[in-house]
Amino acid sequence: PSGTGSILAFNNSGQISLLAFAYAFPQAKITILDEPLTKANVTLAPGSLLVAGIRDGDPAFASLLHTLGLSPQAALAAMPSVRSHTLDHLPRIAMMHTWLSTQTEGWWREALDSLRIPYSYISTQTVRAEPDLRSKYDVILFAPVTGRTAAQQIINGLPMYGNPQPWQTTDLTPNLGRIDHTPDMRPGLGQAGVEHLRHFIEAGGLLITSEDSAEFAISAGLAPGVSVAPTAEVKLTGSVLGSLPMRLDAPVTYGYAGPLPVYSEAGMAWNVSDTTMAGSGSIPTEKNTHRVTGRGGPDEVDQPEDRTPEALPALPNPQPWQPVPLNEEQARNNPYLIPPALRPEVLLRFADTPQLLLSGLLENPEPLAAHAAVVDAHLGQGNVLLFAIDPIYRGETIGSYALVFNAILNYDHLTHAQGASAGAGAE
Repeated sequence: PSGTGSILAFNNSGQISLLAFAYAFPQAKITILDEPLTKANVTLAPGSLLVAGIRDGDPAFASLLHTLGLSPQAALAAMPSVRSHTLDHLPRIAMMHTWLSTQTEGWWREALDSLRIPYSYISTQTVRAEPDLRSKYDVILFAPVTGRTAAQQIINGLPMYGNPQPWQTTDLTPNLGRIDHTPDMRPGLGQAGVEHLRHFIEAGGLLITSEDSAEFAISAGLAPGVSVAPTAEVKLTGSVLGSLPMRLDAPVTYGYAGPLPVYSEAGMAWNVSDTTMAGSGSIPTEKNTHRVTGRGGPDEVDQPEDRTPEALPALPNPQPWQPVPLNEEQARNNPYLIPPALRPEVLLRFADTPQLLLSGLLENPEPLAAHAAVVDAHLGQGNVLLFAIDPIYRGETIGSYALVFNAILNYDHLTHAQGASAGAGAE
């Protein structure tokens, strides 16, 4: 590494092994940069790890770096005085699954297993029965079920007709139930499970969702200000699309500095709003308003009679990934208005139409282009991360894995106001 000192700096460039390193070497003292740092002729990006507490020449540490393909870029003599936060404890992760299907989320488990990142494997039935999830977990991963599973089916489960459908280890089925088991696969999350997830998030937990599990979170009211964009006219099947990070200072996008190819199963996208009311069609904008007063015919000049017309204020013209701003009258005493600090943040959006399709099938892309692809919604003290894409798809989308891993590593610092601060020391 460049420079000298006992603090080793590992640059975050979107690699997937930084989270694995934290779990594999828990005795290390890790500080995470929240802004760039240039030291010893090396520039470290936000999200880079500063690692202390390593014995010089520790063979276990050297072996771990070799296994993970990591090498320090710089060595520092003291902690720099830039915004950063410490990794106080390793996040306690749970992977939540339904009994409807486990194939798609199995690839998320494969990603964690291959990097030896520990997690608890729980079902929606477990969540239904556990009122205090926050005492056990910091992060709950809810991967796609099938990509198109209805939110109500996640809640209701399978029809309760006929006999129970067990998934258990027995003499007749010795290979079932080794990872998780149930006497009956039919019951789903239930309304009790929805409320348990709500309490988990409000108490500071992070729920990470993708595609149909994200649509479930939106419909269950766990993501205020986020709605599903109407993309029914888009024809897309399992395609790679272009996307752009919108917040390079957000921990989820640490290590990403430019366009990112992402996988979309069926063309899902989000709309965001400053209110909890779904949609913004009733708010006048340049796109949906043609005649302000409605006087006269469509080709007549829209102006009052017998007085000098005054220039009308310009109507807002937000981009597809942006909320429609409210004027003073619309915001006054509005019970649905979300406080600024709790409004959803767009972290990644789809590319504009000419750059949208990278590989696969796509017709009529306009309803999808430039819309939000990854949104961080706020509920109480916690967060719900909503992926309209599948960032961990069949071991192939490694370039977007770090979006999930960054979120896990920084689960309690996803918003800078929640704790990013200047380092205690200075070089």
